[in-house]
Amino acid sequence: MQKWIVLISHFLKKALRKPFGSDSYYSSQESFLYLYNLSDEVAGPVASAAYQMFFVSSVTELDQALEGKKLEDAVFEKYMRLNIGKNSQVLLIFKGADLAHYSWVARGWNAYIFDEYFSEIDFKQEAHVGPCVTYKEFRGEGLYPIALTEICRKLKEEALLSKISIRTLTTNTPSIKGVCKSPFNLVGKLLESNMFFMSFFKVQPQSQIE
Repeated sequence: MQKWIVLISHFLKKALRKPFGSDSYYSSQESFLYLYNLSDEVAGPVASAAYQMFFVSSVTELDQALEGKKLEDAVFEKYMRLNIGKNSQVLLIFKGADLAHYSWVARGWNAYIFDEYFSEIDFKQEAHVGPCVTYKEFRGEGLYPIALTEICRKLKEEALLSKISIRTLTTNTPSIKGVCKSPFNLVGKLLESNMFFMSFFKVQPQSQIE
């Protein structure tokens, strides 16, 4: 039921906003070849002591993460409270009392963090990361790959998933560089074509990317 509610809501918005067009994305995913070998390390950058990270799965955990902190964006906090735990989790990175970065993790269909690529995901075995945002004043400090590494580490601890996917626009060079510094590996170029409210995907393997 949740899936169809999300799809209908999104299709109506999309049909009014952009009936025709196409976009190209890089599709990256991290495959856990040995799910139960929890002693394996997740290689990637680690946050310094100047930062605090919270992997939030419920409103209670969100309240604990926000204790003594401040969020300038009241609307974002509202939507976090409405959507946390509804097939979604969020990684928050603070520098002092300020929110520096957040990355959403989809564990199922959710309208707030909806991605067209959800139609290609088996959420019983997979998770999808995005959207991810580093606030302007904290960019250049390497927080994006740190966040992705921590997400991989946290989900790996659950030992329930086979892979995690993430995608970024081919024109978003900073995002591509950040993903490349994390545990994710490039698997191909994801071509998305849109017609009315439908999206169609075609994957170009990495070996064919120039």
